[in-house]
Amino acid sequence: MSSDTDCCHGLDDRTKTPETGSPDVCFTDANVLAHVCARIADGDAVLTPAVDKLLYDADAALGTEPLSVVAKPMLPPSGNKHDYMSVGPYWWPNPDTPDGLPYVRRDGEQNPERENYDNVGQSKMSGAVQTLATAYFFTGHDRYAEHAANLLRVWYLDEATRMSPHLEFGQAIPGRCDGRGIGIIDTACLPRLLDAVGMLGASRPKTAAASGAALTGSSNMPLAAVNGTIRT
Repeated sequence: MSSDTDCCHGLDDRTKTPETGSPDVCFTDANVLAHVCARIADGDAVLTPAVDKLLYDADAALGTEPLSVVAKPMLPPSGNKHDYMSVGPYWWPNPDTPDGLPYVRRDGEQNPERENYDNVGQSKMSGAVQTLATAYFFTGHDRYAEHAANLLRVWYLDEATRMSPHLEFGQAIPGRCDGRGIGIIDTACLPRLLDAVGMLGASRPKTAAASGAALTGSSNMPLAAVNGTIRT
């Protein structure tokens, strides 16, 4: 068995038997996850290409720096950088007004200003956590769980960097409205993210605290209980 720091290429060398229980997932078939995990642990060579790709992506995800809503360059209308903020993708500065307000719609043309808001950081964080959690569940390598936990803590839990648990300023249109109900679309990543946390809880290291199921009792964002489910 290789250590977590080895760079190996064979299926048997790149994985170790994880402590898998039944993962606490909502949108993925837990039985399928357990079955695939067992096949990987048994060295099923049919899965070698998929494992290689997963670990390649997970190793890349280890390079994802912690992201936070407080890092955005602009201030939400509330004056609190902890508040999540995004803008409608098809709205642009008004060419007929000195200050560019109110924004005008250009259907099908995405305004690159959108890249400066929290939707981008949330998407990067979520994608990295999903990849890391999947790699951890199927291989048992602690480094993936540890980095996933750190990304989650910075975005959702740490007092200095956490996101406020609301979307009041989601999908705003400058000069027209501070936020819209359609802002809920920005949370499309959350179902997959919750399943990722469930996979981390099901095959956690021995030193981890409680089961991933504890996250359902959170009073903050749905992922807040990860603070007690992944090693600190």
